[in-house]
Amino acid sequence: MHCSARSLKVTVAAVRLATVALALPAVALALPAVALTGGPRWGTGLPRVWTHVRPTTLDRGLATARRFHDERFDTVATLPQASGGFGDKPVLTFPDTEAPAELEVQVLVQGTGDTVEAGDNIVVNYLGQTWGGHVFDNSYDRGSSINFPIGVGAVIAGWDESLVGQAIGSRVLVSIPPHLGYGERGVPQAGIKGADTLVFVVDIVGVN
Repeated sequence: MHCSARSLKVTVAAVRLATVALALPAVALALPAVALTGGPRWGTGLPRVWTHVRPTTLDRGLATARRFHDERFDTVATLPQASGGFGDKPVLTFPDTEAPAELEVQVLVQGTGDTVEAGDNIVVNYLGQTWGGHVFDNSYDRGSSINFPIGVGAVIAGWDESLVGQAIGSRVLVSIPPHLGYGERGVPQAGIKGADTLVFVVDIVGVN
């Protein structure tokens, strides 16, 4: 069969175009998302300006953002273990980790009574201990509970924030950082330093 030189050139060009067309979807799938800088240039009619970011740089940024999210929101603080049940004097066993930097609350026994509200005069038994250190106070050895207004600033902020909203009959473990406890001064007479994290086990007996 006779083919002219012009026909041959047209055929070769068509093959090349078909090859490029087949490759385009793969290229499109391989391209990462690219960040936009700014909005339209108002008054010029020009579209958004695309930044020239290498894919590897952008991928690293996205991976870093995902790691930050995982570490910030998915990490659960390791808290001490408390022995006994509601009404028992607890013994705390501390993990080999540093104290949490923020307030941590764990309900050890879920009560079935009414919910404690701000302004209630709450009745509790409790044990307080510095993180990995000494027991500085507890009501169990005294054999009597204590009562005080809750949620109104009458006690340390860590107690106000952790006990309001709990149910009567609950046993709650609370880890309180210094800024929600006794602050930089601490309580020297109780052996509490300004940098101490406080851990309390609190049995919510009732409200008056």
